[in-house]
Amino acid sequence: TKTSPDENHDTPHMANLLNGIVITPASGGSMLFLHTLENMKSLRGDISRTFVIGKTKHDVQVGGSSIFRERTFTARLLGYSYYTKGISVLPNGTLAALDDETIFSQNNLGIVNGPGKYDGGFMVVESTTPSDSYHAFSYTNAGYLMLDSRFFDSKLRFVYGARYESYRQVFNNPSLAKDTVVNDILPSINAVYGVTQKINIRAAYYRTVARPEFRELAPFQFQGFTTQLVISGNPDLKRSLMDNYDLRFEWFPNAGQIVSLSGFYKNIDNAIEQVVDLGAAGGFAVTYANAKSARNVGAELEVRFKLSSFTHNGDSSRFLSSTTIFANCAYIQSQVDNSNSIGSTIRPLQGQSPYIINAGVQYLDEKSGWGAAVSYNLIGRRIIIVGGATNPTIWENPRHVLDFQISKSIKKFDIKLNLRDALAQNLVLYQDMDENGKFTKGSIEESKKQAHSYSYDNIFANTKLSPTLSLSLTYRFF
Repeated sequence: TKTSPDENHDTPHMANLLNGIVITPASGGSMLFLHTLENMKSLRGDISRTFVIGKTKHDVQVGGSSIFRERTFTARLLGYSYYTKGISVLPNGTLAALDDETIFSQNNLGIVNGPGKYDGGFMVVESTTPSDSYHAFSYTNAGYLMLDSRFFDSKLRFVYGARYESYRQVFNNPSLAKDTVVNDILPSINAVYGVTQKINIRAAYYRTVARPEFRELAPFQFQGFTTQLVISGNPDLKRSLMDNYDLRFEWFPNAGQIVSLSGFYKNIDNAIEQVVDLGAAGGFAVTYANAKSARNVGAELEVRFKLSSFTHNGDSSRFLSSTTIFANCAYIQSQVDNSNSIGSTIRPLQGQSPYIINAGVQYLDEKSGWGAAVSYNLIGRRIIIVGGATNPTIWENPRHVLDFQISKSIKKFDIKLNLRDALAQNLVLYQDMDENGKFTKGSIEESKKQAHSYSYDNIFANTKLSPTLSLSLTYRFF
């Protein structure tokens, strides 16, 4: 890695101090204009051949790819500051107490009331810095070798190989010049044993990589729409390497039906998380950081059945054979080694829920073209932003999500009516002040009193959601 930072490269960008006012994207009345131009080019080639050795069959595939990605990003921030003129005109401090509807009206710009010494109103100023724009590009050159070997009349199958990736990422703006090259070997092996024609046992290991996005590297600041927090990138982010282990039991009762039970383990080096920016100026802000390592261990159950499977006459019932019930449930325990990051307590990985539930019923009559579906989703509480000693971690409270769909196919036309999030439960982000490991009942009402209490949780955001109704029409050419 070659890095040439400016000596002030840790100074917050998009935050100018003018006449005592810090102007950021979160400032009242600020106007942020963004423009992103991105190009991507790719080239790929593969060669495969089949070999038969004795009673075994082997497919060998060799290939490579090259991906070039380039982004040019520019930003411009305009905001309001106080109007002054030497010492003859000073700011009128009473204007700051006006309500949102009138504070930035035309009458409050320039000199107000006047003439007088304290008749300075507001003025629109440019708060953009050269460091708020950047140019970045990356090259991903890869080659792989994959083998698919079958033994004992395909009763035992191995799919295995390795992928080599060379990744170069270049990031440039006036405050930072970063040129990084990382080479990775990503092996994988998937073994499948067919106990019967309908039952399989799978075991797999594979290594994957997660690289930071340009946005996560850029020191540019922007405001998150959900949390209303100022978010900035971290140019020192490293890529994450993940070692994945899976063991899975599969049963296929009939076509399109499955019952599977799996266990998995994942170890992550340099896990990328969204964290509180302890060095930010102007209050609570968010950035990205690498935890030293993290691990996930869990189990998953998946079922998909047609209702006709539970009757003696089976496919004789058109309604039952067209109706499928499905469910997917996962239980995950995650733990982060954050000895090189903020915080010191044992906690889950940011963004990882301890459980995930998806279930539903789907009806699809291919003869009439009518279809309907009901789906349900629930995730356990998860960390949205990793906190520190002065700003506790922010959690997302679980909520129930219920969706409906009615569809009709007419020749090459598909019509779908969707109702999303029918229950419309509020999205609540909170800080677990009483440290009881859950969202404390009554915290929302207590927060309205604007009184601090460690007996209740601190409501960070309480977003009221509404059901979404949509109608779509699709035409299929082929």
